[in-house]
Amino acid sequence: MLNTIGAEWIKLRTTMSFWLTSLLVVFFGVLFGALFGALSQDQELSTTVLLGGIYPFSMIVIVIQAVMIITTEYRFGYQTTTYLAQPRRWIVAIAKLLLYVLIGVILTFFTVVATLVIARLFKPDSTFNPFTDEAAHRAMWVFPATAAMVITLSQGVGLLLRQTAGAVSLVLMWFLLIETVLTLIPRIGKHLGDWAPFMNLGIFVNDSAKPDGVMNSSQAGWYFLAWAVSLWIIGLIFLIRRDA
Repeated sequence: MLNTIGAEWIKLRTTMSFWLTSLLVVFFGVLFGALFGALSQDQELSTTVLLGGIYPFSMIVIVIQAVMIITTEYRFGYQTTTYLAQPRRWIVAIAKLLLYVLIGVILTFFTVVATLVIARLFKPDSTFNPFTDEAAHRAMWVFPATAAMVITLSQGVGLLLRQTAGAVSLVLMWFLLIETVLTLIPRIGKHLGDWAPFMNLGIFVNDSAKPDGVMNSSQAGWYFLAWAVSLWIIGLIFLIRRDA
């Protein structure tokens, strides 16, 4: 397993697009926080607003990265070589997942901390302190946890479709559009929204559960995790059973 993870890391770190997209994850989060800190004037800093660049913008980049770690091999046709080197395909899938979950968690945590600190520097007269604010403390684990769950779901879709454009398009449309459209359906839209995975992920991230909602914020997070793990397991089964 460790050798496989090492091999996957070599693939990533020798690819320029990996470093560029990783920078974009940090860039979107920090830029949004810095702009709000600089332009807020008399408005007090808020953790929720400052981190608005991470979810969804940085998370979109993480989705793309997570999918491409799976699908790029199929695009260039060297997945057969990978599975010849490691015939137990489930080990390859787990290695890819563990490696990018670790990278995504570190990237997201760094982006959260950097965003809050830089925003505070732009507005030194603010009473906001990212190291004492309860919402900031929550964000420091919620956003990395969200990244890990989104990566798991995205790689599951990648394992199922094995095609970059299709997998990325599906996950992003699901994330940004499909569930919102479903809530507009008369009579059943609200019920569909209550059980939509990304809607519940948003509740978990923003701690925005409604008093009359089906789930509280923690339950919404566990619900999305169940979706993510289920899709990844289904993708793993397809990986093992079909031709390389």
